[in-house]
Amino acid sequence: MTARCTLTWGDSHGGPEHVGTMAVLEPLVAAMLGAVEASGQVLGVAGMTVASVLRRLASQEALVFRDPARTPAGRALDDYIEAQVHGPVVLSLDAEALVMDPAFEGTVTGHTIREVCDRNALRLLRHQGFVLTPHEVPADFRGPRMVPLAHRVAERYAVPPGTIDAASLGRAAAALHREPGSWEDWAPYEETLQHIKQLWHVLVRFGRPALR
Repeated sequence: MTARCTLTWGDSHGGPEHVGTMAVLEPLVAAMLGAVEASGQVLGVAGMTVASVLRRLASQEALVFRDPARTPAGRALDDYIEAQVHGPVVLSLDAEALVMDPAFEGTVTGHTIREVCDRNALRLLRHQGFVLTPHEVPADFRGPRMVPLAHRVAERYAVPPGTIDAASLGRAAAALHREPGSWEDWAPYEETLQHIKQLWHVLVRFGRPALR
């Protein structure tokens, strides 16, 4: 499948300048080194230098499997390499594993994911996940509505109430789609959906690991 991928530095909707493939990675490497030189961080990892990035690229470190449940989860939101697969994706042929947020364990979504893995002979792995209480949501990240939205999600969609995680945000988005009247006091549909997405950004940026 990697032979059918186009890679871009940053989101493709913005018309990124640096585009490559698995056979032509030089544009991505150039963008990566430029980002490190400008900011000292790359792909959500701070404290990097051009030399340290080059050492990692030259080593086999990136090829070593690490259990995502034991590895600190990445927090990159606006700094990433996007991959687009051209053509059909067949899970049983094109994937090795599916990594699930632990918040979905024991939920309908979690059972569906397990069935998909069983049907396609995929390993089911878990990353550390993120949890956050409304009182831990900063008022100056992703807009002023994040704090009241966090309280709403934690009270109405968290199981048990009080903590935000990926599953509670999923329930909030599902309720918006299935019962739009339950959100009519908040904002129009598309704007509300965007707010829920932005609260997920807050969760990833500031959340505590769910697995320890």
